[in-house]
Amino acid sequence: MMKFNRIFILLIVLLLIQKICNSQDLTIKFTDTGKSFKYKLPSNKYSDSIFITKTLHEFLLPLYSKGYLSASIDSFYFDSTLIRAYGIMGSQYRWMRFRVDSISQFWFNNFGIKIPRNEDKIINPERFTRLANTITKKLEDSGYPFAKVKLDSVKIGRDEVSAILRLDKESKILIDTLYIKGDTRINYKHIMALLSLKKGELYSESKIKLIDQKLKQQPYLSIIKPTEVEFLSHTARVYCYLNNKIASRFSGLAGFYNDKKDGKIKLNGNLNLLLVNAMKNGEKINFLWNAPGKGVQNLDIESDWPYIFASQMGVTGSFTLYKHDSTYITINPKVSISFFSQNRGRFLLNLDYKKTSFSAINLAQESRYSNTSALLYGIGYEFNSLNGFVLPSQGLYFKSSLNTGTRKLNQSNKSNSNLIEGEIFARGYIPLYENRLILSLISNSKIKGIYNSKVSMKLYENEMYRIGGMETIRGFNQEEILSQAYSIASAEVHLRISEGSGFYLFADKGFVKVYESVKNNDAWPLGLGIGLNLVTKSGLFNLSYALGDGFGQSMSLKDAKVHFGISTVF
Repeated sequence: MMKFNRIFILLIVLLLIQKICNSQDLTIKFTDTGKSFKYKLPSNKYSDSIFITKTLHEFLLPLYSKGYLSASIDSFYFDSTLIRAYGIMGSQYRWMRFRVDSISQFWFNNFGIKIPRNEDKIINPERFTRLANTITKKLEDSGYPFAKVKLDSVKIGRDEVSAILRLDKESKILIDTLYIKGDTRINYKHIMALLSLKKGELYSESKIKLIDQKLKQQPYLSIIKPTEVEFLSHTARVYCYLNNKIASRFSGLAGFYNDKKDGKIKLNGNLNLLLVNAMKNGEKINFLWNAPGKGVQNLDIESDWPYIFASQMGVTGSFTLYKHDSTYITINPKVSISFFSQNRGRFLLNLDYKKTSFSAINLAQESRYSNTSALLYGIGYEFNSLNGFVLPSQGLYFKSSLNTGTRKLNQSNKSNSNLIEGEIFARGYIPLYENRLILSLISNSKIKGIYNSKVSMKLYENEMYRIGGMETIRGFNQEEILSQAYSIASAEVHLRISEGSGFYLFADKGFVKVYESVKNNDAWPLGLGIGLNLVTKSGLFNLSYALGDGFGQSMSLKDAKVHFGISTVF
């Protein structure tokens, strides 16, 4: 063992010696000041004069930022181990006078731009570039896309500089007309609201740059070519080239089974109907029915109507009905008013009503279930910068909400309690290699809690979240886990063979407050697996093979779960 350790240490030392021996020493000497600077560079990379010239320029940049504006390299020579350069550092320049002419100062004040005082300060070109970019960006978004900032009346002394900052606004530009070219079927006013454009408003470069990103996020639109802007004397015309894209989907599977409890033949399966832009206003209506068996049925109806009456407001609504055989039934209607922002986000005001009812069969069930109702109010926020709707390759989607209200126990005279619910969901896509190899990171968290200062309260089984399966943690049966709070982190590595189609590896790791036997236990489940996405002209096929560890289940092939989904577009 001692001999092995010595050999291992010797190898490390030899590698370090080889790395040091193969490195190049860079020495820069400034003849006017006598100062020298020494650096270590990787070997073999700087054996070409073009690379060395570029490297020497990069080493001069910190000097420029410290006011040595005339610093330069006059000559250099090199071999395999050494680079020696000679130059002049020059004087360190300061601003003797830096002022703004009166007309420019008026416009800076009008646009809320503050110019810092620079007298007797060291000249930093990077700082001036940042100031110029800030000014031009502000004016580009305020109707002056051709605005320029320049230094005038520049006077250079021995180590001092005087200059006047001038603003050239050029012409004020207003938005004239949005022209839509192509066969797209969409309400014109809806597109104007989606892009936050109004005829006669001031031109904004930031809005124009976001146009194609916003259009790519719409599942019912296909971009023929990038947006173009035509500038006239005082107006700008915007041209969007769009085709209609089929985005509505349908998937379904139905069957019959014999219920062993009552001996009756019952229906099971699932249906999913998504209607997108059916009324040419960018709306989405989703109908989902799921009956996995064992007397469980789930009905979800969701709608999203953005930019109502061509305004920056919208309405979202949903209705959920969940029936657990003859034990209990839960209904949950929600409605939200959304307010869109220009940065692809929206704020929401939420109204959420929940009611669950059960029929007691024995005393044991009374400790697990209860008749409750709750009316919650809250706020939410959504942000979407994804570059696609079905299978994006870059960007971020973020959703959060916080609702609170009163929860009532309907079958008794017990005191009411305060109910609070919070949700945070985020999904990001990072391209690792072009659009072929993509990393997806997902965070999904929900929490539900009650509080009563007078008596101890609890949540019942028919009030819990139901998790497990495709949408939460893979490797477990769909919605078989009851939880009051959970947080799941997922990572996926996608290999895209063609546009949208390909394989992916995934890992789901979660913290779950599990509801078991009328009490909560903490669990840390893990799901691992592989999946397939296949996009065809007729629809999307998704298949995943997952292994789960937790909740009494081991990471073994006999407990593997296969999750799949098929949807057709029309």
